[in-house]
Amino acid sequence: MSKNYLHDCLEQFPKVSKDLFGRPFNMEAIEADAQKLRSGKVSVENLHKHFSDYFKDKNKGKNYWWFNKYWLFPDLVDLEENWGDNFSFHQLSKGDEENAKKQKREIKKLLEAFRQIELVSIILRFIRPESFGILSPPVASILCLCSGGDATETYWNYLCDLRKIRKEYGFSTAAEADKALWVLKHKCNSKEPKDQSIKKEFEKDKFMLQLRAKNLAGPLNILSHTQLATALCEVNNHLATLVGSYALEENVQKFANEQDAKEEAIRLAKNKGDKYPTLVHYLDALKNKEKITPLEHGRWIRLQKKIRNKIFHADIENIVQRDVRELVDIVSDIEGRLSNSIDQ
Repeated sequence: MSKNYLHDCLEQFPKVSKDLFGRPFNMEAIEADAQKLRSGKVSVENLHKHFSDYFKDKNKGKNYWWFNKYWLFPDLVDLEENWGDNFSFHQLSKGDEENAKKQKREIKKLLEAFRQIELVSIILRFIRPESFGILSPPVASILCLCSGGDATETYWNYLCDLRKIRKEYGFSTAAEADKALWVLKHKCNSKEPKDQSIKKEFEKDKFMLQLRAKNLAGPLNILSHTQLATALCEVNNHLATLVGSYALEENVQKFANEQDAKEEAIRLAKNKGDKYPTLVHYLDALKNKEKITPLEHGRWIRLQKKIRNKIFHADIENIVQRDVRELVDIVSDIEGRLSNSIDQ
């Protein structure tokens, strides 16, 4: 099945929408109806008039989609202060990177008029399906979407992911990728209609794994290794221990450099026939220069043997929560000393 699993999801969109909501969604009809909005200037009033029927459980809304179940479309009078705004959608096409600033401006302007980013995403998705999709909880969750500083940035983060998926998997439009992801969410996580073969393909898909990891871990890049170990403690002890062990090496070396103990560490390493100083050499050097107490030295050496060596040799079953907390406390203490010395 490989990468075709997403195209299989796209093909199943009518069936899945019917199974879940009693009737298949006719997205193509809504797209065709919106073609007249793709050129020229379009007012808030025209947009409201065009899309309002789709949000009612009658006429177009009854035949094409289920808008009214999840989104409340505002009355036109509620948009009165933005009636003078006009929008131009003809440039919001597939040349995504070239006019990113313009797209963001139009998204923000639409948001100011319609108040809800989900409504903005619906409007854009049907007017310009080449480049836009609907920001919805099912698709956001399957991508582990990274929230931005505001609604516009969050939607832009989603569009960037969607367009990458469009390119990677050969979809004609971003809207097709959006539909495939919506089905994927239900195939992987819903009770019905679950599909283990699609779920398995998704879970081993390297591209999607990396994209989701970027969304999950990206915000953590602002943290130091010590802060990251602290954040992971109680969440994932194995990762907390790995990151904390690296932070221990990193902070001890920095502390030794700051305390003029590096040369002593190099000397100790040479005396033992080692080419480069290790963590033990740095700790011994700090103790010899009386930069740490014998009690601290003993505690840090014990921790190095007790937990650091275990995690690097995959002896993870014998690592206990108490030791992980101690590791995090120690690397935090060393980082605090480094910060204090810089401040002074």
